[in-house]
Amino acid sequence: DGEAIAIETARAPRPAIAAVLDAVPIQNHPAFAEHVDFDDPEHLEALAVGNRVHGTAMVSLIVRGDLRGNFAPLDRKIHVRPLMYARAGGIFDEEIFHPDRLIVDDFVTAVRRMKVGTNDELPTAPDVVFVNVSLGDLKRPFTGRLSPWARALDWLAYEHGILFIVSAGNAGSLVLNDVVDDAAYRALTGDQRTGDPVWGRNAMRDRRILSPAETVNGLTVGALHEDLIDTEETRGNSLDPLPIHGGASPFSRLGLGFRNAVKPDLLMPGGRLRVRPRMGAAPLEIQCNSPSALGGLQVAGPKLDAAGRPGFDGWSGASSGATALCTRAAIQIYDALLRAYPVPFEALTNAARALVVKALLGHRTTHVPEVRALVEEVFGPSNARQHQKRRANFQRQFGLGRPDIDEAIACLGNRATLWGVGSVGENNAAEFVVPLPASLSGRRGLRKVTATVAWFSPIVTGVRSYKSVRLVVQDPGDSARILTGTTKGQADQRETARGTLFHRTWEGRQARTFVEGSSVIIPVSRMPDPSTDGLFPELLTFGIAVTLETEAEDIPVYVEVRDQLQIKPIVQVPVAVAVGTR
Repeated sequence: DGEAIAIETARAPRPAIAAVLDAVPIQNHPAFAEHVDFDDPEHLEALAVGNRVHGTAMVSLIVRGDLRGNFAPLDRKIHVRPLMYARAGGIFDEEIFHPDRLIVDDFVTAVRRMKVGTNDELPTAPDVVFVNVSLGDLKRPFTGRLSPWARALDWLAYEHGILFIVSAGNAGSLVLNDVVDDAAYRALTGDQRTGDPVWGRNAMRDRRILSPAETVNGLTVGALHEDLIDTEETRGNSLDPLPIHGGASPFSRLGLGFRNAVKPDLLMPGGRLRVRPRMGAAPLEIQCNSPSALGGLQVAGPKLDAAGRPGFDGWSGASSGATALCTRAAIQIYDALLRAYPVPFEALTNAARALVVKALLGHRTTHVPEVRALVEEVFGPSNARQHQKRRANFQRQFGLGRPDIDEAIACLGNRATLWGVGSVGENNAAEFVVPLPASLSGRRGLRKVTATVAWFSPIVTGVRSYKSVRLVVQDPGDSARILTGTTKGQADQRETARGTLFHRTWEGRQARTFVEGSSVIIPVSRMPDPSTDGLFPELLTFGIAVTLETEAEDIPVYVEVRDQLQIKPIVQVPVAVAVGTR
């Protein structure tokens, strides 16, 4: 059951900026009793007589992260609107949607009730800018056509300025055609065992992301095979299917998204979930174990202790847990910006704040090169010249990668991250100006500029493009010529422009001399689809994050860039954002 954890109830004096649409949780659980702002107009709590596992776990992860990390709880309320309930004798799989209601209708009503109110009532949570959706429809894997749920989510995102953070979905087993039997699989270790789940994942044709994860405006989160538990590869009948660092969970569902947009967008820790071979299966099938003390994220649970109080020995994981950790990170980024830039950030609309956070979540993403090489070897194509297909097969699993939240909001001496909000009209462009540090002039060595742009596109039904506005970051206007090309291995402009999160990195090494006051200009161009002529808005708001960094640690990039800005941070942000992993 894991290590005993002592947690005291913490206060949450600030209002909610995030909501959880999930199953009915244990409202008075000591892990988050003061955090829950509960709204249950459909009276699902009265039906929730079973074990309240999933909703409790999601709230626990958002408020406290992985309990094994002993992270500080958030000091904000979390708005909780249940859409599922635990029926009698329920376990995880028996937390269900109401059988007499339409989930899409309930979802839209829940969001509208929060933001604008329904039935002449005031809105219940008007300041919410993030909505956690660790839900999915097992009967609607994405097959190229957008589901009604994803369409509704996209409309709500644009209409109300909400960042929906959505789980990619999970699959429970893998078939390994190249392994003779369960005894042969148990005998595999290290790299031998690592390769087989990757091969098995490649062979599965029913592992596409689940509705509404194909959302265009939302942020889709897959699971990283990672947690805070250090368990050996094999313990009895429990096996680690991927004994490497940095791999995507073998049970997290695959993209791509609508019109081959990058999906999932990001990966977050979902636990090193264990497996067991299915005895006698031919070909061999490995089944995913439930999260546990051997692999998973520790959360508040429904089991009562000797005193009759709910305890802290629950376990979660996979893409649901990863999504909750991403929502926690979004709240922490929001609050870090509010501390550092209270006046300009608070002056923004809720939608603009959501877009800045969306850009920062995707801004500093990484992956392990050895894992990428393995995925490209397995998924192919074998012809290295078909680099676009190889890249797309990697993105089906990893998206942009695993975000480094610390780097997104905390600068170093040789790295400066800037953020902003802009608007751009039809067939026009906005320019984001990055001042260059004078100390960089004449210096040789690696320097990079990374730009991430996020927006919510209005949607147009009945046309092939669906998304009425595309934004593209053009190659920088670089009069100083410090950049000589794009960084290898990333998605190209066409691939990233298919969604609503554009990410690109340029670099250079040659010594360049430039005058003081020089800058790099990042042009953000609006490229509407011709078939939506006259239907798109006059101005579209976007959020942007740009980082300038150098390999040389002695170049004072941060100070020299900051001193040229009109708006400066009131407080430094060296904060370490802990979301539940090392």
